[in-house]
Amino acid sequence: MNKQAFLAKLEENRALSVLMSYGYWTLSDVHLSAQEDPDDPEPQKILDWYKAYDDVLWNTFEEDPNADPVEIEKSAFDATKSILPQSS
Repeated sequence: MNKQAFLAKLEENRALSVLMSYGYWTLSDVHLSAQEDPDDPEPQKILDWYKAYDDVLWNTFEEDPNADPVEIEKSAFDATKSILPQSS
């Protein structure tokens, strides 16, 4: 598995872990929830987090494709986790 594929797998695993911690199985579930209840800020914050996380992750990879994918993923999560809604 090349570094890009490995990084994509790490991203998928992190996203699933985060989504499940809020009771969602997929990003589609989050989108649907955001559309069904626009007054609930949680799904929108999760979507905002994912967009920021994905942007940081892949921008970092593009800047340094030789960097360790595990470090890239951890750094992207650490840089964006404050966007996530607070757990109750």
